[in-house]
Amino acid sequence: MIVVLTKLHIMKIKLLIIIGFVLNISLMTAQPNDFMVGLYQLTNGTTGVGSAFTASNFNETDVFISVGNTPSERVFTIQLLPEFNGATVSVVLDLSNNEIAVPLLDTTLQCTTAPNIIYDEASAGNNSLWSITSGDNNFTINYTENTMAACGIPTAQATFNLSKINVPAGQTIIPDDNFEQELIALGYDTVLDNLLDSANVSAVNTLDISNKGISDLTGLEAFVALDTLRANDNSIATFNSQLVNNARFVNLGNNSITTVDMSSTNSITYASFIFNFSLQNIDISGAINLDFLDAIGGTFSSINTNNNPSLRTLRLAFASQLTSIDVTQNPLLERLELLSCPLLTGINISQNPQLEYLRFGSNNFDRTSTDYPITSIDFTNNPNLMDLINIGSRITNPDFSLLGSVESLFWENSELTAVNINSNVNLIEVGFANNLLSTIDFSQNVLLEGAYFNNNNLSNLDLSMNSALQFLRAGDNNLGQLDLSSNAFLTFIDVNNNQLTQLNLNNGANGLLAANDPIDPTNQNFWSFNALNNPALTCIEVSDITYMNSNFVNNIDPTASFNMNCATASIVDIEVDLELFPNPSHDLVNINTMNSSIEAISIYDITGKNIKRIQLKNQSNKYALNIENLSKGQYLLVIDTNNGRSAENFIKN
Repeated sequence: MIVVLTKLHIMKIKLLIIIGFVLNISLMTAQPNDFMVGLYQLTNGTTGVGSAFTASNFNETDVFISVGNTPSERVFTIQLLPEFNGATVSVVLDLSNNEIAVPLLDTTLQCTTAPNIIYDEASAGNNSLWSITSGDNNFTINYTENTMAACGIPTAQATFNLSKINVPAGQTIIPDDNFEQELIALGYDTVLDNLLDSANVSAVNTLDISNKGISDLTGLEAFVALDTLRANDNSIATFNSQLVNNARFVNLGNNSITTVDMSSTNSITYASFIFNFSLQNIDISGAINLDFLDAIGGTFSSINTNNNPSLRTLRLAFASQLTSIDVTQNPLLERLELLSCPLLTGINISQNPQLEYLRFGSNNFDRTSTDYPITSIDFTNNPNLMDLINIGSRITNPDFSLLGSVESLFWENSELTAVNINSNVNLIEVGFANNLLSTIDFSQNVLLEGAYFNNNNLSNLDLSMNSALQFLRAGDNNLGQLDLSSNAFLTFIDVNNNQLTQLNLNNGANGLLAANDPIDPTNQNFWSFNALNNPALTCIEVSDITYMNSNFVNNIDPTASFNMNCATASIVDIEVDLELFPNPSHDLVNINTMNSSIEAISIYDITGKNIKRIQLKNQSNKYALNIENLSKGQYLLVIDTNNGRSAENFIKN
């Protein structure tokens, strides 16, 4: 019989083929998110290794199975060969293609020598199967045991069983024993059985479970009134905001989080994931009320903040793989931290008029450190910027003229050859260290308290208008003269490794220079004053010679000395030995010139004025000088002898 197919028949056949193909694909790839998820009882089935050792391949216990990093993965934690304290491993079941594949699992156990006892997926064609129609209550899962034939036991096919445990009404599963143990400690639970009476926590507003060894937050959904969650310093691997639908504050810093999903919860305003160094994926698209986000240390390459219009603080420092950031949809942004993001090529802050703090570039202050690729930035629309820090991004011609509010400005390790800060009249501290500057004008920065520009090419520096200056770091330049007599609040001075011939510290407040590090008292070397490596500097004019000699004589070159008036110090011949005692004194000062005869004695006040001169007729190497009529204070005593001149400071008390 000949069958004649009409066009209609052919079209129907094609349609049936297409429908069958689509249904087949659907059956092979799709499973509900809650399929094979929940609390299961695990028992061993057919085994060879376990039987040989009178042991169990898997610890027979209740396990909680959750969705893994992909929709087709299911994950649970179990101990292998528990009788011999085998490894506790994370088992990832691959449900692709309607199979259940068991990955390689190393027990870390061996007999007298290697290899280890290892499990792996079943031999080809023998993986267990699953289907929607069969349900997810019971599974017998095939796998291969002892793939390396360790301990003389042959490789074989084995099984383990999973039986779903139905959770009683009003109960919530808590699969993580450390989590449940802490709930018991807090009085919310009584028995360590992986179950929690949901009513016990339904009104809890704040939960602090930080530093408790927790790896799984499943069960947190029972805290329906939770507003504040602190779960930092644990081992949590993932975070889904669906667990805390009403929370506003979450701190999960210093965990092992790889994925953050905040796509479906809008209540959170503060979220910290700081120091999750494996954080690869972060989705905050649903957090429309998010105000604060800290993801310092993550390894994600991008983050989308377009759906977070309320964002005010964004901390992404040390995001080593971050290549781009778009904050143009965050008009309320006030703080942006992009420190140590070496792959970041640009920053657009043109739509952030409320920005107050910006830091980018390196965390390395060395001029020779690796360049950061950002080469330009526009501050035209950032009038409220108060703190600006760039270390290492080679932006050589920044325009600070519109930053009238800036108080703290650091632009270091950037190969600057010129800079203009005349418009930045509110500056409190400024740093241009490790650049190529030959001159800086600070005359308009009268509020300046800290100035740091070590390692440049400066030859002249005028700080006479900066009377509020407290900290000065100007080492490794070419300075020839430096007058700090107008800076009476200085507590830190570093001018080492220059070409100084004159240094005036006669500001009336040398005692403000701390002799020791106030934080670390053992650090006494060059804490608050350092003028070493200035070979042409012989005299340093100070206001308190006793204090400087007592605390900082090792912080200047051997050829230099402290004096109250370097103009008179130039007359001193240091070859004449001189003793002066007592010092301080209120009436008599005894002078002993050893083997030289005293010819004349001159007394100078701290301004350099000669207030008394005594010419001796009967020359001797000893003389008692009467100072009763002198006012209290410091003086310079110049002694003329038959062998030359010498000088010493003394104090009238």
